[in-house]
Amino acid sequence: MPQYRWSCHACSTANPPGEVACTQCGFPAEAEGKLIERALEARANGVPLSPASIHDSRTGLQKLTDSILASELRIAGLALALAAIAVVAVSWGRYNNTEFLDGIRVEAHGMLMDIVVIGMFILWLNQKRDAKERARRYAEEIDDYREWHSGEASHRISGAIRRLNSMGREFIFLSRCYLRRANLKEIRLVRSPMHQVDLGESSLRNARLLEIDLDTAFIGYADLRGASFERCNMPRVRLMHSKAHGTNFRGSNLRKASFNGALLRGADLRDCVLADCVFDGADFGGADFRGATGLDVNGLKRAHSLAYARFDADIEAALKQVCPELLNKNRRRTKLPPLRRPPAGTTTAELEVSAAPPAARSDA
Repeated sequence: MPQYRWSCHACSTANPPGEVACTQCGFPAEAEGKLIERALEARANGVPLSPASIHDSRTGLQKLTDSILASELRIAGLALALAAIAVVAVSWGRYNNTEFLDGIRVEAHGMLMDIVVIGMFILWLNQKRDAKERARRYAEEIDDYREWHSGEASHRISGAIRRLNSMGREFIFLSRCYLRRANLKEIRLVRSPMHQVDLGESSLRNARLLEIDLDTAFIGYADLRGASFERCNMPRVRLMHSKAHGTNFRGSNLRKASFNGALLRGADLRDCVLADCVFDGADFGGADFRGATGLDVNGLKRAHSLAYARFDADIEAALKQVCPELLNKNRRRTKLPPLRRPPAGTTTAELEVSAAPPAARSDA
């Protein structure tokens, strides 16, 4: 019964809460769709619905027929029952024949094997086809939002990435996608093209990106703690003001990368290409640079801290001569200026200008 004031479909009378039927004509508060249609039609014609016609006038057989036709499962069950009755009726006189019964048992076992083997194979094929179709739709959704710079595009694309990942898909074409402030925690991508992707202010904590093409990608102000970018191609990548504590960049190409103000304490930079990089204000406390090529001591001296960082012997000796204060163990305890989250809607160009060192900012 409704717990609110309701109007009768038959006579439009307003009824108080708790009434199961109209106080004027007796029409039920909760009725089937067909009965409501009859009531509305009678009211439109100016002929009130009689109390006798309010009740369902269908016979028991009509109700049973309507109930069966309303469900595909009931229709299939009825067809199976009718087929079984027909087969039994036709063969009734032969059930005393032993050979006939043996034949039935053989056919029953054959039918069972067909259901198990062929049925399971068809089920597997259907599941594979459905998974392939879903993956195709998610890839099309990414293509639809590619190069569309909006919050909706970022939300849609990141959702498609997570769903593809849950299906075991690790190769996803993401070049030129806008993924600002996207939640991509713990995603896994392998050899996926991601050049010129915008991952500014995104969360990639504990993500695993293996042999990814991130040429000219923007990953500024992002959370990269615990992430892995092993053997990635990352020339001209912009990592300014990112939190990359313990991030693994081992074996990656970081030529001309920008680390302005980034926090890379404990980062693994072994065997990386670090030629022509910008290290202004970056905290590399405890980072591992062993085996890295292209390191410029004059560029490293502009970093905020190199305390506890590990270098090859020649680089470490040069740093002790040029900037021994950066290797000071107490240097790591020095706090960096607080980093404010950029306001929503800030463009990539504006973020780059705000994160640039003072000299570069004045040139801009």
